[in-house]
Amino acid sequence: MITIQHIANYYLSKLSWNDLAGLLRHSYSEHIQAIALIKSTRKRFISEFEIHIENNKPRIERIPTKPFGQTLAEIENNIDFDFRKLSRVFTELPGKYLTESLYSLIRKVIKKILNNNESPKKINLSLHHTRIVCTSNANASNYPEGIHQDGMDYIVSAFVVERHNIDGGEIIIYSSDKKTPPEFLKQFFNQVWGFFNQI
Repeated sequence: MITIQHIANYYLSKLSWNDLAGLLRHSYSEHIQAIALIKSTRKRFISEFEIHIENNKPRIERIPTKPFGQTLAEIENNIDFDFRKLSRVFTELPGKYLTESLYSLIRKVIKKILNNNESPKKINLSLHHTRIVCTSNANASNYPEGIHQDGMDYIVSAFVVERHNIDGGEIIIYSSDKKTPPEFLKQFFNQVWGFFNQI
């Protein structure tokens, strides 16, 4: 019987197409039952902002989102293909979620960037608003790709807004050896690797 874990393993190149096809050769009714049990564990909205810096003061403007690709992303096992390099399209965050607390968080991130960068004139900011749901039948993770780099200059990784009845799901940052936690986070994230442990 095929499970969501089989699909995830195929996505991560841990399960070959032949092995997956073998699982699909079960009886039709069993296959339909298995598919019915597969539930989405992640829901993602995206919002994009352009920040113009004038006299060291940011002006935040929401802009329409573009297809999102991480061409410089890397996974721990770079023999496998990292599907995040492909261009993806996500649903835009509905306006009702653009709260003052969200803008306050954006301003804090901008302040950190300005403190670590020489006079940027413009910052492009992409926010991924993700909900993760797991059940007794399906574990979930925000990072099914495992230990990885996002390939961005700056990243606020997995800022958790709400946790309900869960264990796990902590963000773990590693140095370039992908094993040792760094003593401090470098200005650019091309030296550190992230992982979000299983919920």
